[in-house]
Amino acid sequence: MIFSAFHTLMSLSGIRKPAYKWRTETLAHGDIFDWYMPPETMHSLIVLVHGMSPAAHRDHRIIHLAAALASAGFAVAVPLLQEIREATIHPESPEHLLSVIQQMLKRTDLHPFEKVSVIGPSFSGSIALLAAARDTQRKIQSVLSIGAFSGLSNGLSSLLTRSDMDDYARLIILENFLPRLQKTDPDIIKAIKLIRENNWHKRDPEISQGVINSLPKKSRIFLENVLQNQQTREEIAAKILQNNKDFLEQFNVSLHGGKITASVFLLHGRDDYVIPVSESQILYQSLREKEKKVTLLTTTLLSHGDSRFSIRDVRQILRFAFFLARFFKEAKK
Repeated sequence: MIFSAFHTLMSLSGIRKPAYKWRTETLAHGDIFDWYMPPETMHSLIVLVHGMSPAAHRDHRIIHLAAALASAGFAVAVPLLQEIREATIHPESPEHLLSVIQQMLKRTDLHPFEKVSVIGPSFSGSIALLAAARDTQRKIQSVLSIGAFSGLSNGLSSLLTRSDMDDYARLIILENFLPRLQKTDPDIIKAIKLIRENNWHKRDPEISQGVINSLPKKSRIFLENVLQNQQTREEIAAKILQNNKDFLEQFNVSLHGGKITASVFLLHGRDDYVIPVSESQILYQSLREKEKKVTLLTTTLLSHGDSRFSIRDVRQILRFAFFLARFFKEAKK
């Protein structure tokens, strides 16, 4: 599998043009997915879960990774999960993903495999791990999470209280939790959504400021205070954590990790500006204590969902390649 690992990295770095075919398919219960096929023999089936981006399964980073994996010999299914596309933090997302996986395994017209491996970035990496914890049929044989959190409480706290964290991810937290915290003007939530969508793609400060200026004075002052005042966000974070314990517990991967039977691979960029690398380190230690089969790689080759390969990083590239080779070996079992 080391050849497949290097093949994948060469495609991701642009050194090699990936060879693959793809088309869109529909599952029995209506979910659609993009199907990436290798040029020759299929090694195994991988479900690649997109992140919380409006482009969802058509995000260029997801397409790039799916193409690289298919070119290396893997059949890759990339389902569209609407609630994740809409950046909704929903406790049923793990069950939704598991249902998609179960339906995918029934598509014998596309592949011969009875088990699957799953890859998910960021929030979706945690959702993939939570789906694996619910997989009583043991159909998921390995999970690779990229920059995921050990528990949503930790990620939420970091995003709201630290000034050096990503604005887009912070807006997702505010969009989901402000309505749970207090009676918030619906126009404020709509404004946060518009600012988030602008922040993801264009990052045009004039557009965001225009959205804020369109609000009534009281709502505008409130939103500006939330976005610009770290102390205000710290107070909001404390209230969210206090008033949403049961809800947040459903996204605690460390807590539910004892039910995981799949092999777990944790990949995290050391300079991750959305979810700190400490989250994967905490999760690694937690799963080790539960005697789970888990491998951790922290690397400078990733930030948060973005890769940056350089020939000067030979040692890091080799570590990355052997990490991927171990995941591919588990995926091929």
